[in-house]
Amino acid sequence: MTLHLGPVSRALEEDLHAAVVRNDLIVWLDADGDYTQFVDRLIALRQAGALSYNVRAYRGSFLELMFALEGAADDVDKPKLVIHMPRFNEEQVRATPVLELYLAGTRYRKALKTLIAEAAAGLASAEAIDAHLRATPVTLERADEWLAALAVTTEVGLRGELKLHRLSAILDDLLSGQGIAARLSGGPDAVDAVWDHLQAVLGLPTSWREGERADEIALVAASWALALEYVHDLRRKPRDRELVGIPELPRPMIEAGCALAVHLRQRHRDFYEQAAGAAEDLLVVEVREAEARDLGKIDTFEFEERKIYQAALAGLGDRQWETVLEWAKERLEGVSFWIERRGPLRKSAWELVQKAAALGLALTAAGPGLSANSLEAAVDRYVRVGAPVDRAHRELEQAWQATNDPQLPEYDLLRARLRGLRELWHAWADNWARGFGGVCRANGFLPPPALQQRMFFEDVVRPSIQTTGATVLFLVDALRFEMAEDLRRALGDVAGTDVELRARLAELPTITAVGMSALAPAVEQGKLRPTLKDDNITGFIRGEYHVDGPESRRRAMGDVVGGQTCPGLSLAEVLARDSASLKRTAARARLIIVHVDEIDSAGEKGVGLVAFGPALQRIRAALRLLHEAGVHRFVLTADHGFLLLDDTLRGVLQHGRRTDPRRRHVLSTSAVDHVGEVRVPLSQLGYAGVDGLQLMMPETTGVFDTGKRSQTFVHGGNSLQERVIPVLTIRHKRPAGGDTLQYAIVAEVPKVQPEGNLYCIRGKVVVEAGGGALNFDSRADIELALQVVGNEDVQAEVSQVLGGATLRGGTLVARMGEEFDVFFRLSGPPDARVPVELYHPAGEAEVKPYVFERRFDVSALRAREPERPAPSEATPQPTAPLAPPSAASEAWLARLPEGPARDIFRHLANHGVVTEDQAVTMFGGARPLRRFNQRFEEFAALAPFVARTDQVGNVKRYIRVEDNR
Repeated sequence: MTLHLGPVSRALEEDLHAAVVRNDLIVWLDADGDYTQFVDRLIALRQAGALSYNVRAYRGSFLELMFALEGAADDVDKPKLVIHMPRFNEEQVRATPVLELYLAGTRYRKALKTLIAEAAAGLASAEAIDAHLRATPVTLERADEWLAALAVTTEVGLRGELKLHRLSAILDDLLSGQGIAARLSGGPDAVDAVWDHLQAVLGLPTSWREGERADEIALVAASWALALEYVHDLRRKPRDRELVGIPELPRPMIEAGCALAVHLRQRHRDFYEQAAGAAEDLLVVEVREAEARDLGKIDTFEFEERKIYQAALAGLGDRQWETVLEWAKERLEGVSFWIERRGPLRKSAWELVQKAAALGLALTAAGPGLSANSLEAAVDRYVRVGAPVDRAHRELEQAWQATNDPQLPEYDLLRARLRGLRELWHAWADNWARGFGGVCRANGFLPPPALQQRMFFEDVVRPSIQTTGATVLFLVDALRFEMAEDLRRALGDVAGTDVELRARLAELPTITAVGMSALAPAVEQGKLRPTLKDDNITGFIRGEYHVDGPESRRRAMGDVVGGQTCPGLSLAEVLARDSASLKRTAARARLIIVHVDEIDSAGEKGVGLVAFGPALQRIRAALRLLHEAGVHRFVLTADHGFLLLDDTLRGVLQHGRRTDPRRRHVLSTSAVDHVGEVRVPLSQLGYAGVDGLQLMMPETTGVFDTGKRSQTFVHGGNSLQERVIPVLTIRHKRPAGGDTLQYAIVAEVPKVQPEGNLYCIRGKVVVEAGGGALNFDSRADIELALQVVGNEDVQAEVSQVLGGATLRGGTLVARMGEEFDVFFRLSGPPDARVPVELYHPAGEAEVKPYVFERRFDVSALRAREPERPAPSEATPQPTAPLAPPSAASEAWLARLPEGPARDIFRHLANHGVVTEDQAVTMFGGARPLRRFNQRFEEFAALAPFVARTDQVGNVKRYIRVEDNR
């Protein structure tokens, strides 16, 4: 059997390959059985190592096919797969063992006559194509022979052969040195034939013809194809003389160039970068004059991405939220070549821009004022438009803490823009807090019973425990409403499960001792009787005992519930127990109370932004475990929310002595109104036995001066962020359906690591061999997390991921079978050395974690970097401002050329590293930087330190290694 593919077969393989790339698993329904011989040739090509995806075929025995598929499943690299099903249509395949794969994969069909017509277009006349299709019988093999013979009779030799190949295949040959490239040794006629063909299919100008070698021809052809794509994507007419004629070219030529550009980005990434650089050197006018508004969705050249990024930063300053958000989405969701190519910092910068624009858009949608005249209306408006603002603000702050690095492109200007968004959020939050305070003054601070926290047990828990089986009540300390909304979304829409999220108002002051105690059945005749200690509420009195902690709260609930037991568990205890143990607990209980303090504890310690995402993942894991143990009803609520503030922006209020107030409230016997505060007698909050006591709180998001260190995570006040608490109910109507596969994480530590306190690990999630099912039944992606092993004082902060994974709301989501890089920092005691672990925290599948044998150094305690003055709007600053050289360094600097080259080495002397993005900014473009690179070693020899270049995660950098003095 010949392994050569004819012109029609080659077109079919390219179409099939594109489908596999998009969808991984293809089930090919060949209803007429036209392609059996072709598929057999594909299988042979795969066995010869000439095909990048697996092919399996039904040949009369389903048993043999399933065994063959098991062999494919054992491949750790999980190649993409085509399953050929001859003589089967959509109905017939449903009665076969392939049904599960068919439902999990993507159907592929290709009518033979349509294939032949498409492959012959441009090579044969319409009449000739029609005549061939009318002949009988029409087969793929005859079509290959017909089209090959037609090309040979039309054009002899290489010119005829070129017409048989698609442009992408010709470039593949030129770059590999095989096929067409080998024919170039035939002399000038062969070279002319290739140039003439490129001119015919791409409209390549004669002036661009340069070179006789295969690699030279490939570079010119690729550069021209990129120029075609650039002009096609441009929103105005091109200005560069090299490009002005492109809009007049026939559409097939432009489409051929665009398709070739995509092909090169996918299959020849290094060469694509080389071709883009060569083309960019020729497009001087476009590089100089193009503006972001002129450029389209595709960043063919790097200067496009750079200009749009700079315009996006300007757009954040001008509050052009929708435009900036669209730019960011096009770059991130479209998987921009240059963002991925330039590594984690470039991608992180764009994600920060995206989140900043999302916050600006949410602020605009919410409006500056609360615009409500009742407590019910205020809660409704916050739930609808206020909580999304706080979610966007939290996600921006989380991303900033994870990625804050002076090497981010345009760092100072980016930081100034983010500070501007923080100022807008603070102003908005202050306005809404004042508005809510006004609503409370007019309507009372205690809401109607349906919104009262103290009525939660009667309204929500008691009805749930009236039916058979256990109800699990999660009491989550500081679960803000918008975070519960994230949790609800993560649970998804599952058939047979009812999920409902509603809001209530927390009792005042919004502290744990009040909120948690109010969640128990401590109310009597609509009132709560607080216990006081050191001028603060510590709990409530119920009957003969106090409700003031987890045990008394559990006892109060247990007395009402009845039954054998009312156990109280921590989140860690739930996650540590096996299914049998949880089943026994659930069988004896009507109510199980799970206390979760990870969010509040992390916030109080100053590491909340890092811990919020993992905490929600752990809650989901506990929900999953308890459901698998037979629990069908869950209720989640919180004691209070919190404010996420900024030390440099928030207001600080004086109230008597610093020892009098807490951060957001103070109890006093003095019924005096203070400027900037709201006051309410405790008696008006439905509290009994508190005559004369007053509760005073800042009317904005400010905090009282307590003489203690400032914190960004605070609560205790009357803002909607603190008072609106979630009530999330989950009711499963059917048992848990588990993923029966077993997965494993395989990982390594790359030899080349980033400089500074950033680390990189590489991993992949695979189905374990013998894991219980075919590989292709596996889930498309799976959540992962990174944690430190054996040292609770050290936190792992994921900064960025590249490759086959994404970050969603601080959660790492890995695509099955695809390799990814994780960039992270470690914060904690600076002398610690710790191992880290990649694991699956959500409990949705059985995943074997991976613990790295190597230990990683913890550089220092993580702290918020002091803010420096923002750069002037009128005079944009370079990415990292250059300090003037010392007198001792003037001599050697003077020997370097004045201008950017000297600036780079001055920066290395003072800061130790310059990224390629920074260097491009200093030089004003990639072309002069390439000339600098050619002389870098010559310049480095003049410096009093060793300087070299390196590349980490596709990020090229210039670094200072050591002192020579």
